[in-house]
Amino acid sequence: MLLNSLISLNAGEFFGEMTLFANEPSTVSIEAVEDLEVMMISANVVCQTIDRQPSFARKISQIIDLRRRAVQSALQQTNL
Repeated sequence: MLLNSLISLNAGEFFGEMTLFANEPSTVSIEAVEDLEVMMISANVVCQTIDRQPSFARKISQIIDLRRRAVQSALQQTNL
């Protein structure tokens, strides 16, 4: 396990969604532990997808909430 690792992602998962919706620069860093392919999707494409499929926004919102809780839990455990 990586030092200072708060969450781990698996194949097919995404990152950067919090920065996208906050419209602020990212304050986190990402480190791959193995070779991977990354696909960048622009904010415009995400917004267009949300406009066409509102359920997409709900799904991203659920994932943001789950990740926020996971990060809070990890931070609480490191402060014990």
